[in-house]
This record gives sequence, structure tokens and C-alpha cells, in this order.
Amino acid sequence: MASPSQDKFVCAICLDIFSNPTTLPCGHSFCLQCMHGYWELSSSSDTASCPQCLHTFNPRPSLHKNLILCEILEELRSSGKLSPGAEAGPEDVVCDLCTTTKLKGRKSCLDCLVTLCQSHLTTHEKASGDHTLVDPVKQLKAQQQCAAHGKPLDWFCRTDGMCICELCVSEQHLIHETVTVPEEVDKRQKLILQESSEHKQQLQKTLAEISNLQLKADSIKNSSQEVRTEITKKFTAMIKVIEEAHRKVIGLVNNDEQVVLRQVDSIRSQLQQRSAELSRNENQLSSLLKINHHLIFLQESSCLKASVQPLDFPQLKTDVQSTMAHVNVAVTELATWVEQRMQLFKQNLDKRNSAHPKKVKTNEEFIISTQNKKTPMVLPKTQYLRFAKGLRFNINSANGNVRFYNGYQTVSYSTPINYPDHPDRFDRQPQVLCDSLWIGNSKNYSYFELELFKSHSSDHICVGFTDCSIERKGIGPSSMLGRYNQSWCLDLHVTTRNTFLAFEKGVESEIPSVSYNRIGMFLETWSLSFYSVTDTMTLIHKFTSINASTVYPAFRIGAGTALSLCQL
Repeated sequence: MASPSQDKFVCAICLDIFSNPTTLPCGHSFCLQCMHGYWELSSSSDTASCPQCLHTFNPRPSLHKNLILCEILEELRSSGKLSPGAEAGPEDVVCDLCTTTKLKGRKSCLDCLVTLCQSHLTTHEKASGDHTLVDPVKQLKAQQQCAAHGKPLDWFCRTDGMCICELCVSEQHLIHETVTVPEEVDKRQKLILQESSEHKQQLQKTLAEISNLQLKADSIKNSSQEVRTEITKKFTAMIKVIEEAHRKVIGLVNNDEQVVLRQVDSIRSQLQQRSAELSRNENQLSSLLKINHHLIFLQESSCLKASVQPLDFPQLKTDVQSTMAHVNVAVTELATWVEQRMQLFKQNLDKRNSAHPKKVKTNEEFIISTQNKKTPMVLPKTQYLRFAKGLRFNINSANGNVRFYNGYQTVSYSTPINYPDHPDRFDRQPQVLCDSLWIGNSKNYSYFELELFKSHSSDHICVGFTDCSIERKGIGPSSMLGRYNQSWCLDLHVTTRNTFLAFEKGVESEIPSVSYNRIGMFLETWSLSFYSVTDTMTLIHKFTSINASTVYPAFRIGAGTALSLCQL
């Protein structure tokens, strides 16, 4: 039987004769040590692949010696049919035990300090299986022995940071800090393990932070997309409402126009018939006047009936101009209101409120502040009615956007009105005052009630008091109820946090909102209380530092709002 070719027993990784061959599930064989090293460098802990056919194994298979292949190799070596190994080249590490032909070293033994070819390695493994073997190392003895004394480098000088022999310890390094090599290795391994542990922890934290950052980014993207979708829906709905209102208004105008035009056509037809009849009568009369014979004239004229009737022209029943003017005013008011709301909307987006001091509490501060407030004593409504005062608007103070109704007892926001000029009139702010109330006497009390109308809960309408020095001209804080530093008021605009706004001497704060049918205002010595008036009286807010002897009830009217003084 012919012997197999030696090429059949060459490892495809190290290109030498198999050493402890192992066979993969795909059928290819390699050195056991070469296969371990290959997988450690090129594969993950779960999968592996064959370096020859690249077949992937999942999970990674366990590696074991192919005992049959080992026996075949041993028999071939014993019979001389298999050379012990390849000859060493110029760059290879040679076997230290070969005497004639120097073969390529397969492993270096750190205990024996020799490099072994495949043949000597097999013998060495049988005799010293517990020795430490590594890949071939050039000049192994020179690296492992002291150049000065030829002794093993079993010691380490921490002062100089170098390996030394036992003679060096007692000579050149006598006063240095020296330890054995295993001690130094143990110390450094512990330091490396500690550093590796810290690196792993930092890596885990970094990966966790990256994951959290990605989660935040995804959340922001999702939230942004939801907000964009919701905003788009709302703007689309608003556009649809506006377009529908536009179609309805135009339809009303067109309908009124068609009604009037049909009436015009009918009246024109009647007038044309009357005109034709008058023309025929006129022709008859003209012909009669041309008769010269008296008897014939009398005979012909006696046949005519008195057909001349008084002119009574039919009138249009629809006052189209009045109707269109009414529609035009309504649309103008709507456009003004939308424009003002858009301006407020832009201001809220820009958050440009730095010119005015503002005190906004956090949710926790707001809850604590409301919990810590003492519940004030509230008298029955009948007790307040004893101090009821009749108020009257000062019409000379009303801004052009304030319109009066119901005998000057109701005001609402409207398109500008050309009121006569007056020193007391607010020329820019949509505000109006009432007659003054004196609060300097400790026995002077005043109570009155208001009815308010708002199209939306977010509409602005301010009720309160101011002294006489508030500016009547201009648009600055000194002329604005609430921003003026000698004014006290509530803005019953419901914020996104479900609160009202209270203004005291120009400083804004938030207070809990309540439901109401009417607003009661009770003025006493140096204090002002606001109540929600339903079936009961509920305190909304109380100002306790009104340092003015004479104050004016003051109101700021926003678009879509109205206010009435109640008769008590």
C-alpha cells in the first residue's frame, strides 16, 4: 500500500506538519494550538469559521485531538516516512536540539529555555507536559538570562524598572527595591485587572449613556412629529373654518344681491308696462288735440276715460346696503380679533416679556403656596350687599375700542369709535374707568358685582383698581392696568396651568382659577378682595397693600369680551 503524501499532513495555518491535530465539523484538520489561536483572533465568543473553507459554525464547536490522525502521524514518524519538519530558513527560529540539519522551531519552552522542532516537541511533551510553551522566540536564552552573569532573570528591580538575576540583586541593585519576578507579575496583573475593570465599567456607562441619548433623541423625534401632526391638524381645521365662514359670508352677500336684483327686474318690468301704457295714452291725447272740427273733437274726447293716476313707484323691500354694511362690520371685527390673537400668539412664541417683571412659580411652589394660605373668613352675601355701591362708567375715559350698551351699563370690545378728544381718555389702551371711590376712612366699605362674557376661556379681561395718576396716553406700562405700579387687578385669562393672573404694582403672579357667574369686588381700608359669585361667595384673591386714598375701578377689555355693571 502506498504511503500518503506528506502534504496531506500540513497545517494550513502554520504550514508545518500537524501538532496535536484537530478536525472541524466541515472535515478540515489543523493544529490544535493553531486553531485555538485563530479563533481567538478572528471570531466572536459564540460563532467561528473554518480558515480554509470559511464555513461558519454557530455555536462554536469544542476542539479535541483527532486520536486516529495522531496515531497515523506517530506511525509515519517512527517508520521514517514523515520528515520531522521543515528546514529553518534565514528568518526562522531554529530548533536548539537539532545537531545536524537545523529544523524550524515549533514552540519555545520557557522552563527549559529551548526552542523545539516538531519531533523534539513531541518527545518534550511526553516527558514534560506541564512546561510553559509559547510561539518560537529568537534568542530565548539571551532574553531569559542575565547578560553579565548568565543567570536566570528571576528578580525585578522596581527602582530601575528592569529584570535582574540574583547576583545583580546583591551587587549593583543592593540598595534598590527588588522583588521576585512572580511578585512583580502578580502586582501588575492586579493593577491591570483593576484598570480593566474600571475600563469595563466606564465602557458600560458610556454605552448606557449612548443608549439613553438615543432614546431621548427618538423620544424627541416622536414628540416633535406628534406635535407637528397635531399643529398641522389644528391649522388645517382653522383654515377650513375660515374658508367655510368665507363661503358662508360670500353666500349671504350673493343671496342678498340676487334677491334685490330679482326685485329690481320685477319693478323694472312693472315700470316698463306703465311706461308703455302712458305712451299709448299720450299718443291718443296728441291725436285728439290735432282734430279741428269741434263736434268731432267733443265726440272723441267724451269717449276718453280719466285714466291719469297718481304716480306710485314700487319700492325695494330689502335694504341691501344696510345688510352688506352689517356683514362687512362683522367681518372687520373678526379680522381685527384674529389679527390681535395672532400678535399675542407670536409674542407667546417669542417669549419676549423681559421688559416687565414676572414672578412665575413652579408647580411645587404653586401647590405649597396654595396649601399654606389661610382660608379667609367669608361673610354671607347678604352682609356684603349692605355695602353695595352703584357704579357708573366714566365715558370720557373710554378708549375708542370700548363700546357702550344698555344705557352705559355694559361695555364690549369693538372696532374703533371716534370719541371726542378728552384728557381722561385712553388713546391706545382698550380700557375704561368708573367714578372714584374713597378708601381712606376705616368705616368706608364698597361692594359691587360684575357680569363678564368671554368667547373663550383664554380671552383676556382685566378687572381691578388704579389711582388717578395712570397715564391716559401711549401704550407703555405706565398706562396699562396691571403693569402700572399703582394698580391692582386680576386677569381672568385661564392659562395653560389652569390659573388666573394677579397683578400688584406691576408684578405678575399666578393664582388658582375658579368658576364664576359673577365677580364680586369688596373694597375696604387698604385692601381689595375678589369673589366668585355663584350660589355662594368664594374668595379668588385679596390685595392687602393698596396704599392709595382714592382709587378708580378700572377695566381692560380684550377682543371677544364684554362686561356689565350689575344693579344690586
